Amino acid sequence: MSKLLVKADKGHGRVAHVTPQNAGWTYVGFDLHRLRPGGTASGQTANREVCLVFVT
Repeated sequence: MSKLLVKADKGHGRVAHVTPQNAGWTYVGFDLHRLRPGGTASGQTANREVCLVFVT
């Protein structure tokens, strides 16, 4: 099992980026976006599945 520990950058926009390679995983990676009220996030997914998780 991976012992991944990532601290998000300060500010807004993409504040963390984890790939399967830098996490030591096989498939899953993720980006963490911190948004201002009414803000948006975008990115490229190529041919990968995407899961969005909203946290308030």
